[in-house]
Amino acid sequence: MSCVVNGVRFTEPLPNNADMVTALHTRFADVVAANIRAETGRRGMHQRDIARYLGLAPSRISERWRGITAWSLDDIDRLAELFSITPQQLCAEIHAPTAPRPTRVELGLGLD
Repeated sequence: MSCVVNGVRFTEPLPNNADMVTALHTRFADVVAANIRAETGRRGMHQRDIARYLGLAPSRISERWRGITAWSLDDIDRLAELFSITPQQLCAEIHAPTAPRPTRVELGLGLD
């Protein structure tokens, strides 16, 4: 017997609730991180730009980038505003761009 939770297959013995919650959280965190990386790349931005915008150390952004630490809800909200999309779009499993995105220069981040 097996079950699938948010794309993660569990086989016997079936997981307890804590294992399922961990699987859901890990999957959700991965989706959000991938969407933030994609939106950043679409604009020609870099991790240091995101760090500067959020007021975080670059090492903290790197942890989030690599999935070591999950993005906070506040960070998701602020990044959605920066990217001119909704927080829900950053959290969606499949997120495709719907409109041309502003460039680094248009966002006031310069050319560096």
